[in-house]
Amino acid sequence: MASYSYDHNLGGMFVYALDRDGRTYSDDDLAHIKPSNLIWTKTAIAQSQGMSLENAKQAANHFLDRMSYTKDVPAETRQTVAAATNLYEVNKAVLGADWNDGYSNTYDPTLELSLTSIDTTALTGAIAKADALLADGATDTDVRTTLTTARNAAVTGLTSKLYTGADVVSWTASLNTAIADATGGKPKPQQPGTGETDKPSSGDASHNKPQSATGRLASTGSDGTVVLSVAVIMTLAGISVFTVRRRG
Repeated sequence: MASYSYDHNLGGMFVYALDRDGRTYSDDDLAHIKPSNLIWTKTAIAQSQGMSLENAKQAANHFLDRMSYTKDVPAETRQTVAAATNLYEVNKAVLGADWNDGYSNTYDPTLELSLTSIDTTALTGAIAKADALLADGATDTDVRTTLTTARNAAVTGLTSKLYTGADVVSWTASLNTAIADATGGKPKPQQPGTGETDKPSSGDASHNKPQSATGRLASTGSDGTVVLSVAVIMTLAGISVFTVRRRG
């Protein structure tokens, strides 16, 4: 096997009897196959990859922050992570020494460290806004249902084992849309009878000027033309009469 791995440029870790990870030599352990949180295997993989103590703590806190949406994190767990002096102690603070002995049975420090590069600030902010809206109970039933569905979908995604940056963007957009609907982000239809539709807008200058119908404007112009014509004829007639009298 060693020659084959060398000749084909293969690598990795050979682990024997995974079910024995964390087991002791007690009679009960020797006689039974039990679930394991794989704490030793996970720690060995992280160590072989060169994970630093700082990164191990970063990964652990990132995991606890995500999972806090579905399960409260004891203050003692945070304190144990902060006080850890090696990778095993960090992992033990989250996983526990054995199955069901810690905060999570499935925490994977190597996988979690890869998730820390994805920015979830906008998503967690949107979740906080949704929680505040749902807590005040001011939204109607339909909008509340839509908002709750979008909020829960975002939390489910954020607390899943693995997600991508594109996933986070999609969950954030959906939740922000639901928040906008709940807070009146979209204009509501004008209610009739409020009088608002009869009021001119401040920028409509035509409401401040007297208006005349086009027909009335045309009629007024014709009347003026007739009066003017009569006046001219009378003037000319007067002049003609005056001239005749002088000649007679």
